[in-house]
Amino acid sequence: LRRLLKVMSSSRGRDKLCGLIQYVCRLLAVSALGRYKDLTEMPVRQSAYFLWQNLANTRKVFRFLKFLEVFDEILALSSSSSAQRSFYFLEIIKLATSFFYFLLDNFIWLTRVNVFDSTRVSQFDKLVRFKRHMSFTRCVLTLVQESQLYLRSRSEISRIIKDILISQIGSSDSKSSVSRIVKLRDVQRKSFMSILHQVTKSIM
Repeated sequence: LRRLLKVMSSSRGRDKLCGLIQYVCRLLAVSALGRYKDLTEMPVRQSAYFLWQNLANTRKVFRFLKFLEVFDEILALSSSSSAQRSFYFLEIIKLATSFFYFLLDNFIWLTRVNVFDSTRVSQFDKLVRFKRHMSFTRCVLTLVQESQLYLRSRSEISRIIKDILISQIGSSDSKSSVSRIVKLRDVQRKSFMSILHQVTKSIM
């Protein structure tokens, strides 16, 4: 319960929780489309369908002006001298994609709630499709990045284990190495869960 409350203590955590419920509802609604011709024939999945649609709009609130946060991350990364070159360009591309995605997401949401007049926005449908492409690109880039992080952590764990076996058991270096393995295992778990999330998101 405390972990759940900790997740919900931030807007990002609430967004992730709503996203989890949204994808589960979408899976329930889509899984029965081949067996039922009408949503009224499946009341449970009908409720899941409407909840999915409503959560998709509700989550827009948590993303309001989020492109400014991403822009700040771009500035921080570009001015950082400690960034690794292997991840630098990939991270810059991902952040740039995220910036345009959240910018378009806010604009499209404000247009759909009649803050802006969609009839005066030329090629509005193309903007919606472009935002979807940005979303898919973000998923692919994050998937590649997390996969690299997972493989790097796995390789580092194997190297540390070999060093422990070679060195004397019970030494202070071995204890620090074990602590390092625990941290790398935690990185691996987070990367693996992120990979599953991005794969599921890309498929959905």
